[in-house]
Amino acid sequence: MSSLVSFLRLRGDLYGRLVLAAPFNLRLPSEVGHYLLVLSGRVRLAMSGTEHVLVPSDFVFIPSSDSFSLLSDTPDRVPVRDFTEDEGRAYQQRGIIRTEGDEKQGCELLSGCFHFAPHEIDLLIDQMSAPLIHNINANNSAPWLSSVFDVINSEMSTARPGSFSIVDRMLETMLIEALRHRLQASSVGSASWLRALQDQRIGRVLHKIHFSPQENWTVARLAKVAGMSRSSFTTLFHTLTGRTPMEHLTRWRIQRAAHLLTDGQSRSVRETLEQVGYRSEAAFRRQFAAVFGQSPKAYQAGKRRQRPASKLDKTPRD
Repeated sequence: MSSLVSFLRLRGDLYGRLVLAAPFNLRLPSEVGHYLLVLSGRVRLAMSGTEHVLVPSDFVFIPSSDSFSLLSDTPDRVPVRDFTEDEGRAYQQRGIIRTEGDEKQGCELLSGCFHFAPHEIDLLIDQMSAPLIHNINANNSAPWLSSVFDVINSEMSTARPGSFSIVDRMLETMLIEALRHRLQASSVGSASWLRALQDQRIGRVLHKIHFSPQENWTVARLAKVAGMSRSSFTTLFHTLTGRTPMEHLTRWRIQRAAHLLTDGQSRSVRETLEQVGYRSEAAFRRQFAAVFGQSPKAYQAGKRRQRPASKLDKTPRD
């Protein structure tokens, strides 16, 4: 799990509290890595045509940028709506949104976002498109998580200086535990690079690929890192990840290149391909187009023209 944490380069960003009185149907802004923690009451999460009933102590991580709504768990249904300007302003300035209605049928949640290095989150979304829902008080959950939940409740109710920073770190821990629980619960036959990190030999190889993509990697060199024969390494890597070593290396290099082309440093295509380990510009352009459907230069130009997705940029409160 330490390998997973170092790969994702995780940082939590707590936006604040949602105190929702029934009936409600509130659409939250779309962004990668949104999370929710239900403090009290019941609520429905509607996303991609599916509804999930959430109860107190449910921790939810939404890796994709698909839009979602929070609905009251009551027979009455109301039309979906977005934040009003006043609610958005209150959320930014005070870290709270409060709606009017039946408080007994309502709920209270924490809402925020986890930030990752851009190329890491792309591969994470590959593995986890649906919401990750984990009840931290479940029998199979880590016992200490219930204490963390109590501390979060205390920090948010007292709102002392530094509370948001403390809760940020605790929610990062919750995500790590939820991911660990998901990996342990996965079927033996399911393949993903997330599960592969649990194998020390393949974990070492993935670490080398992810942190040194510019190296002239071959299957033989990677097998040596794993301390295995080439054939045994190739078989195990494919079994655990669902891809051959070179397929994973190629995808990682292309995702890394896409980030380098659009991080504001105005790198040329030639500089970028060299930084991710390509010797042939033709091969780089061909494989980039296979993943993104356009040339590296067109991708770079398109991203420059796009405005960043709207986020709830919160005013620092600590």
